[in-house]
Amino acid sequence: MKKFHPTIIASTQALMTKLVPALASALVSLVIASCSSTPPITSPEQLVFPSSNVRYAAHVQPFMSLTCAYAGCHNSRTMAGGISLESYFDLVFTTPGLVVVRNPSQSRLIQVIDLNSRIRPNHPNSFQTRITQNHIDGMKIWIQEGAQ
Repeated sequence: MKKFHPTIIASTQALMTKLVPALASALVSLVIASCSSTPPITSPEQLVFPSSNVRYAAHVQPFMSLTCAYAGCHNSRTMAGGISLESYFDLVFTTPGLVVVRNPSQSRLIQVIDLNSRIRPNHPNSFQTRITQNHIDGMKIWIQEGAQ
């Protein structure tokens, strides 16, 4: 039987402890969504974040898909600015500081989408018109609650 170096085993175990829950959550969300009779959200105006219990699959993923993670912007193929916002893994693990769990004010994502932020990235004019204060508050709540 082949033995692996302890460093390889430890890093693989660390990755799996992060990856497996995210994949399981995505699978459960997919199963639940397929059983739902609610029509899919097709525009940002249809998406309303709750004041608590914000979840990636129900709120964050649709928000990102409709406002940021599409062709020509931050999807996994285009990666404007070298950033993909297409998956949970992309948001939480790929770009350090993008989402600082439990600290929305230090999260680069909030700094970019917040209308009151002094950070003004080079985005199309239509970018900010698709984002409401409810969306910004919802994203802050999601991060504050642990980005689940």
